[in-house]
Amino acid sequence: RDDSSGGWLPLAGGGLSCVTIFKVIHQEESGCADFLIHGERLRDKTVVLECTLKKELIYNKVTPTFHHWKIDEKKFGLTFQSPADARAFDRGIRRAVEDISQGCLTSHDEIEVPTDGFPKIAKDDHMTPGCCNHQKYEPVIQHPAVIHLTGDNASVISVKNGQTSLFSEPL
Repeated sequence: RDDSSGGWLPLAGGGLSCVTIFKVIHQEESGCADFLIHGERLRDKTVVLECTLKKELIYNKVTPTFHHWKIDEKKFGLTFQSPADARAFDRGIRRAVEDISQGCLTSHDEIEVPTDGFPKIAKDDHMTPGCCNHQKYEPVIQHPAVIHLTGDNASVISVKNGQTSLFSEPL
């Protein structure tokens, strides 16, 4: 972010991307779960975001379509195609933080997922590449928008009418 110009600065790259909040169930730990925000650029399948949520997350809804958050000293931001997409993502984040705050569950079967747009889809046959088979990934919510963190910069890809721009904010 360049405070002298009053906004996010464009970076190289961009492209329409899809962001998914995954619940990562550690089966060897009796249902303990982490939540991961995963962003993948649609054009070339490049992973542009891997962010593990923590209960200390600071989440801000700046506008109906722009949200940003901070975990530790890393900043992230998303611009959504619609306010409805942003609201659904916000609900997914709040649900994830609530589950994280409650700690490990005795069984992942006890987890209830609301019927308000958060389908819990088991991906038993589609493990994320590079992961061991002791983890199960279940999408909580999925939307077209993405962020990326590089070095000392937090970045955001702004998605509007299918066009995207990548922005950065030095920490």
